[in-house]
Parts: sequence; C-alpha cells; structure tokens
Amino acid sequence: MPALYDKAILVDLLSSGLLALLLLLLRILIRRAVQAREDLSIEVRRRWLVSLRNAGLLLFVFGLVFIWGSEIRTFAVSVVAVAAALVVATRELIMCLVGAVYRTSSRAFDVGDMVELNGVKGKVVDLNLLSTTLLVSKQASGQSSVARLATIPNSLLFGQPAFNDALLGEHTLHLITVPLSVTDDWQRAERLLLEAANAECQPYLEQVNLHVEMLERSRSFDMPGVGPWVRIRWHDHEQLDLELQVPLPLQGRSHAEQRILKAFLKAWQAPAQPPTETCGSAP
Repeated sequence: MPALYDKAILVDLLSSGLLALLLLLLRILIRRAVQAREDLSIEVRRRWLVSLRNAGLLLFVFGLVFIWGSEIRTFAVSVVAVAAALVVATRELIMCLVGAVYRTSSRAFDVGDMVELNGVKGKVVDLNLLSTTLLVSKQASGQSSVARLATIPNSLLFGQPAFNDALLGEHTLHLITVPLSVTDDWQRAERLLLEAANAECQPYLEQVNLHVEMLERSRSFDMPGVGPWVRIRWHDHEQLDLELQVPLPLQGRSHAEQRILKAFLKAWQAPAQPPTETCGSAP
C-alpha cells in the first residue's frame, strides 16, 4: 500500500512538471507571436501579453487542482480546522482574488484605461490576480513629482468606487479651472476660454458626439452635453473660478490643456476688443 501511494505521488509530480513545461513553452511561443505583430499598437500587444500571463497562471492552478485532486481531498478532510484558520488568516488574499474576478466579470476597466482607485488616479499598465498597477503622473495625481507606479490591491475594489475615464473611448471630459478676481471682466474671460477650447477640440468633437450617441442607444441613458462649456463658481468675496469642461484625448490631454491655457492667456493679455458675437452662459 505505501509503495502504491508513493508511486501515485511520483506520477502526480511528473504530471505537474510536464504541465508547467507545456504552459511555459506555449507562453513563449504565443508571446513571440504577439510581439511579432507589428500591425498591432503597443497598447494592444501589452494588453494581450497581460491576458496571456494571467490565463497561463489560471490554467496552471486548475491543472494542479485536477492532478492533485485526490490528495487535496484527503488533506482537506484531515485538516478542516486548520483550513478554517487559514481562511481567516488569508482573508485579504482571498479578497484580492475575488476582487480580480469581480473586476473581470464587471469589465470595470482594462489595461490602458485612465482610472481612479482609492483616490489614486492614473493609467492602468498591469493587471493580475492580486493587484492593479497604475502609472501615476503629475497631471493625474496633482502633485509635483515625476511619474510613479502605484500598486493597489484588488480587495479595495469592494470598499471603494472605481472611476473609469474611458467612457468616451479615446477621449475624456477634462476640467480646467481658471481663477479670476471679482474685478476682472469674467464675461470676456469666459468667451476667450470657450474660443480656445472650441479651437482645440473642433477636429474630434464630431467623433465624441457620435460615441455619446452610441452609448445612449446601447446603455439607455441620457448623457449631458460634451461640448466645451464654462461653469462659474464663486470662490470668496475676492475671487471666482471659471471651470471649463472640455473633451480631450486620453493620450496627450495634458498637452492639449496647455495649448488651451496658452491660447487663453495670449488673448486675455491682449487689448480687449468689443465682442462680435454673444457667447452663451454655461448650461
């Protein structure tokens, strides 16, 4: 009987090694094939490679469970109390794994999306069973540091909302705040800010509107207007803010914001000219 048991263990060990070797070879071959696809963008290739790694890990885990099924059942029966203690001790680990399942099933976000998780905003560069990695830049975090990587455990997906800026596809609604003194000509400032924003987003505004119409049809909800508009916010008795909402590309929106601000400041500092047309207030 012990000899048969030892033989079964040896067979399971060999099967596990062959499974690992097979999955490793498949991953190398598929990885090379994906990297050779120069017709795909870097973002798509990186997304495929991340999916390949996670799929390989899942197949390896399921394969081990299948190979060692009888041993696992025997072990589980004999250590029920220990298993219960392990569940309590590894609660966070289990929550991370369940969070990965929740993220995948709900399609909350994917590699390349701009998201905000637990107060951290950045671009998703990696996803795995335990965590999500964000590339946090100066314009994403609002801080003065250079780009950083933030690793966030998937367990936080249950206690915090996940904000995804990819609702408009390749564009997002961006907010630009311009402070003014209450003695400044805020109507002229509003008009100049809208002119700069319209000039910047005019080439792709029609594409954004078409995407919004598609979303409204597919998800059956009404979205507010995505065209540039300004909201006036009274800050205090000496200052007010003009808050410009404008659709900008996800890739390079910081540069687009700078172009809008530079165009506004150039027109704002020029001698005031009587407006040729009336600019409507923000909705």
